[in-house]
Amino acid sequence: YQFDNKLMELMDDVTTLISACEEVQKSVRLRKLMAMILMLGNQINTGGTGRMAQGFTLDALLKLDEAKAFDKKTSVLQYLVKLVKANEPDLLKVHEEMPSIGPAEN
Repeated sequence: YQFDNKLMELMDDVTTLISACEEVQKSVRLRKLMAMILMLGNQINTGGTGRMAQGFTLDALLKLDEAKAFDKKTSVLQYLVKLVKANEPDLLKVHEEMPSIGPAEN
């Protein structure tokens, strides 16, 4: 009896995790947001000229709040939010495409 309960609990967790992974893969807003991050990083790092990066590592996302933008005061994350609000405000609803992420954290 305990085994069956534990198995069902684990199966529910696995199903939630699979759903979260699928939502991340299918999220159009997340893809656009990642493209904006890449574009912004390329602009900051090369000034829009020179060799552009084709991608970035996920740990680079953690550094967006630490790195400074063009004015040396605003963080890249703050600047990114301003860009998104001004040009693609719909991207701020990225979480709506991934409702299983919260439950998958647990």
